[in-house]
Amino acid sequence: MGVLVSQGISLHGMDAEPGAVLYLDYETDEDTLWDRVNRLTQSLNIPIPDNFFYRQTFQTLAADIEQINRVVMEKHIELLIIDSAAAAVGEPESAAMTTEYFRALRSLRIATATIAHVSKGGRENEPFGSIFMEEPTTGEL
Repeated sequence: MGVLVSQGISLHGMDAEPGAVLYLDYETDEDTLWDRVNRLTQSLNIPIPDNFFYRQTFQTLAADIEQINRVVMEKHIELLIIDSAAAAVGEPESAAMTTEYFRALRSLRIATATIAHVSKGGRENEPFGSIFMEEPTTGEL
């Protein structure tokens, strides 16, 4: 998704508005991300985007929001991708920390995508963490 947005490419019914992308990585490293981006751009036969930015992150998003906001402003970021929710929240089972996470995200006033691992133990289609991370089961919002 980040590569498509950075290039403004439409693919498989998804029309991406072009814009700079920031990838916050709580799980791997820069080499891993750029390897993935290289493979994607090669398979799509497009150049490596010059407006796709990487930041390895160790603090919760809420604790690091001032620095993240600074990067968002300096690089004119339109889409923030967070990989992954559990580390970005800190204690994903905590409603208070999850609320703090979403409050910090909202303060950026840009589009965001949070990658959340699915939980184990009978809740295979639901994200791991607080009830605030789960999709409505009734279809109501």
